[in-house]
Amino acid sequence: MTDMPLRFNPMQVVERLERGGFTHDQAVAQADVLADIVNVDTLDAATRTDLQATERKLQADLRATEHKLQGEIHATENKLQAEIRATENKLQAEIRATENKLQAGIHATENKLQANIVELEYKLRAEITDVRHKLAEFQKVFEGHFNLLRWMMGFVLAGMAGFAYKLFTLPLSVG
Repeated sequence: MTDMPLRFNPMQVVERLERGGFTHDQAVAQADVLADIVNVDTLDAATRTDLQATERKLQADLRATEHKLQGEIHATENKLQAEIRATENKLQAEIRATENKLQAGIHATENKLQANIVELEYKLRAEITDVRHKLAEFQKVFEGHFNLLRWMMGFVLAGMAGFAYKLFTLPLSVG
């Protein structure tokens, strides 16, 4: 490609075609077709210099866009990291609050259980004392009944011994 713009003159093409044996209508038709191909309407065919300038501009635009996107990515990354840290801090605070609530609940339950244990120990001691008193009373009553029963057994045995004595000491009459 050259740095010179492309020059296309349709009238010169028509004249050359007529000299080559084309009719005027054929030459005009051919010139129109060539004009469409060369895009005579724009006549802004790019030169090497134009392409190089465009390439430099596109590269500069690309670098600017890349720099801008890197800045946006960096800013987004910083923002996301800040949001992650904030979320982490919030979650850690919630975890600590939950731990504190659970610890408080555990301590309250331990205190209730300890109070219940103390109360049950007191009741159990009272019941044991009550059972011991009742057992002592029962033992006294039982001993009294046992002594009475022993006395009665002694009386019955003494009576039986006296009866046996009379039975064996009486003369037998044969009769």
